[in-house]
Amino acid sequence: MILSVMMNPKRLVTAYIEWLMERPTYAITLTFNWLGGIATASAEEKIREFGAFIDRARLGSRFYKKPVEARTKFILVPEKFSGGYPHYHGVIQCPTEDGTSIAVSDHATLFEEAWRAVVPSGTVRLEPVHDAEGWGRYITKETGMNFERTVHSYDQWSSRSGQ
Repeated sequence: MILSVMMNPKRLVTAYIEWLMERPTYAITLTFNWLGGIATASAEEKIREFGAFIDRARLGSRFYKKPVEARTKFILVPEKFSGGYPHYHGVIQCPTEDGTSIAVSDHATLFEEAWRAVVPSGTVRLEPVHDAEGWGRYITKETGMNFERTVHSYDQWSSRSGQ
């Protein structure tokens, strides 16, 4: 199954979202609210800081020592980075330490606080994902299946994320 998905990139985003949807998962849009481009490295650093802020608030200051299963999971796809108002669309999930998941909507205020701490002019929009395939098509409408620009939570984790 995994090999067939990897060989068909059009199914990769949908498969990832469907996997996340096994637990409460939300569609998320993170906006910078400034006109013009932003360097990819700078944007990815903001995303790393955002994820670390959330995990620190949820799991404590030694969140990086917690099991991977407990960390916040997301996939974000950039849009309008070469002109316009740069932002990310994606999905996000907050598991508990035992691998179950809590409703992301319980953390809407935390997500807004985290993004504003990282990008003071930024905004966050959360919505339940009802149609994984449709959302997958929407979030990749600009980048297509160029996964070099996609940001995964796993890419942002280091042995001491956010430290």
